[in-house]
Amino acid sequence: MNGEDTMEKKKTLALIIKMSLPPALSMIIQSLYNLIDSMYVTNYDPKAMEAISIVYPIQNLILALSVGIGVGMNACIAMKLGQNKHTEAENAATSGLILSIFHYLGVLVIGLALSKIFIQTFTTEDKVIQYGLTYINLIIIFSFTTIFQIAMEKILQADGKMALPMFSLVTGVIINVILDPLLIFTFDMGILGAALATVIAQVCSTIVMLAFILSKKNRIRIHLKGFSFNKDNIQLIYKVGIPSFFMNAIPSFMVTFMNYILITINSFAVTTFGLFYKLQYFVYMGVSGIAQGTMPLMSYNYGAKNEKRLNLILKQSLFLSIGIGILATIIFMSMPNLLMQMFYEDQNLIQTTNMFLRLASIGFSFGCINYIMASYFQSIQKGLLSLIVSLLRQLILLLPLAYGLSLCMEESGIYLAITISEVITSITIYGFMLYFRKKVLPNPDKTSF
Repeated sequence: MNGEDTMEKKKTLALIIKMSLPPALSMIIQSLYNLIDSMYVTNYDPKAMEAISIVYPIQNLILALSVGIGVGMNACIAMKLGQNKHTEAENAATSGLILSIFHYLGVLVIGLALSKIFIQTFTTEDKVIQYGLTYINLIIIFSFTTIFQIAMEKILQADGKMALPMFSLVTGVIINVILDPLLIFTFDMGILGAALATVIAQVCSTIVMLAFILSKKNRIRIHLKGFSFNKDNIQLIYKVGIPSFFMNAIPSFMVTFMNYILITINSFAVTTFGLFYKLQYFVYMGVSGIAQGTMPLMSYNYGAKNEKRLNLILKQSLFLSIGIGILATIIFMSMPNLLMQMFYEDQNLIQTTNMFLRLASIGFSFGCINYIMASYFQSIQKGLLSLIVSLLRQLILLLPLAYGLSLCMEESGIYLAITISEVITSITIYGFMLYFRKKVLPNPDKTSF
């Protein structure tokens, strides 16, 4: 079955699962680089762990840029394939890779210039500052691996090839797991060893991905000879990619601003929230996989004007995501102690988090709905609506609610605010859908815009 037959004829539920699992694992694996480093570095020096926690938003911003522009490439390529415009699809793939060079140069210049200022915003301790700079500057210098790897991954995914990128990513994680203890402890390189292990693993992973892209079996070829930018392709990549970048970057801003609120409550509040964030991140990575896996499907069928199949994919994606949210809520409600013990041994710290995890987990299903709907809006070229959804749930509603509730409920108010913001965002999305059905669409059965 070729790429077109897969996108147009294969049963949607099986196709969603096939295309969602690899990107879900991809996001989890990308996060594992930081998590694995944290596990080993904590045993080396707690101050090094503090440094990695401080610079994590920078690392996540680089990932957000890579995923955001990659998603724009993915949507553009998939849409052109759905319109049977193979040459334009290849042009979009080549354009995306060339644009990635400029994205990397921007990250390099801005990142190295501002990393020290960012770290000093949160600490004045010289040891922590030095640890943070050692780690993040090396990550920034080698960030081209993340940027190009994800760009190439999205090219393959746009053509329905979801398994190949996984081999590359798994290769990187295995190398990282092997190198971390060797460089950190055996060669006594500490946090520098953690950073080196990460970049070496990512370089190897990128080389494997490049081999797939250049393979003759790859249907989407990269053509540099005679290449010229297609204005429409560039506009579409950024029209989808920029909102996607902000959607993926918003958590970095949210965590940063939330820390300013938490630090006024008590000295452990920031650490507690950091633990919760790492745990809930894995919940939403499953949903992110569904969102990324179904985006090329929805973009393809939107481009092919197959509204019935588009709507079916949306409904099934929502059901799967809600299922993940319900399962996560059950786990967080029933075994919060077990979850926290994966990261820390301090029983007092673990006990204080039980109620917080339970309060926040109530909103998981609503958060999953919001995530999928933001992806749907991107797929049908409504990037502004996608951005609005992301801003509502993680900044516009959450931060004022968190601040207000923390004044009367202290730390518990922070986690209750997370649930309330997700519920209100879901209600707002429902209002969007009703409005467009009644005011814009002549056929009320349609859900596309």
